[in-house]
Amino acid sequence: MNQTRFTKLSYVLLLFVLVACQAQATPTAAPVPSSPPAAEPSATQASDEFALAGDPIPDNLLNVDYFLVDGNPPVVIRLREREDPQCVGMNAVENCFTILRVDNSADPGARGPAAIINGQVALLFQIVPYGPDDVGSIEYFEPQEDGGVLVGVKCETKTGAECNADVGSTWKLASQQTTFSPKTFDLPITVRYGHEWRVAEEYSDVFTLSYTGHDAGVSFINIKNAKIGDGIAFPDDFVTWLQSPDSLFQVEDSKPVLVGGFKGTQINAIGTCGEKKMWIILSGTGWWCPSGGHIGFIYLDDVNGERILIEVQGSPDDKDYMFIVDEAQKVLDTVVFSKP
Repeated sequence: MNQTRFTKLSYVLLLFVLVACQAQATPTAAPVPSSPPAAEPSATQASDEFALAGDPIPDNLLNVDYFLVDGNPPVVIRLREREDPQCVGMNAVENCFTILRVDNSADPGARGPAAIINGQVALLFQIVPYGPDDVGSIEYFEPQEDGGVLVGVKCETKTGAECNADVGSTWKLASQQTTFSPKTFDLPITVRYGHEWRVAEEYSDVFTLSYTGHDAGVSFINIKNAKIGDGIAFPDDFVTWLQSPDSLFQVEDSKPVLVGGFKGTQINAIGTCGEKKMWIILSGTGWWCPSGGHIGFIYLDDVNGERILIEVQGSPDDKDYMFIVDEAQKVLDTVVFSKP
């Protein structure tokens, strides 16, 4: 037989072998994933959205209020233990935090998990009803003065980019405070104050807090049955009366304010009493007119249907007036009015 010729069967077998070899030499394409692989959590982000990959918050920083210095509106940070109802409510794995407005209990503020990361307090914003763009951001605070102060040092968005929120801010530990709800005052109200203040008097239409070491204080007055000067009915529009010829005071300045969520007008004035000695008469007390001395008022014309006057007065020599105004403001920032 001629060895250079193929039979038909040999030819067919050769074609089969060549096709098989070509099929093995052709590279196969990698399978296309149905969805992109999940991103790895960042160094500070645990896999659970209500956890931070860090160390527990030290006990000395827990369950105390840190007030934002010069905050407007007044805001407070509280770091909470895992068993705290706030942490339990958000299913936090470890510690959590709240940032809340002191002057508006209806504001939900911000909440989320908290941890120590590289020696700093880290707060992961996860529940921010009024600021959805802030969700996922992390703010870092450096504890100073043995935990008495928190200073904002860094902020990261949920993408890891830097941000400026609260960077450079200072939050100071609130002094031990007393919560006071007068029992005889005829409008439900709650205030908090430090050891410098004490309750000086309490009637159905007024209660007064006095400042230790000063003949000065702040009073909350329901003016429903109050009298002016020589027994004249309290004016319907106190702000307008203050600027009228009948007023016992000269207005220096005024501005709109909020106290306990209610709108009002804050006024600094000087007593110009003339021959009138008594400026206001109440059910169980009354006050002399501070002729030539400063006096501060905040007039709230509708607090759950009542008109409330807040009076701030310094010592008789008038030297501590602005100091008392500043200290009284810390009390006013805590006011909560309740419905009767």
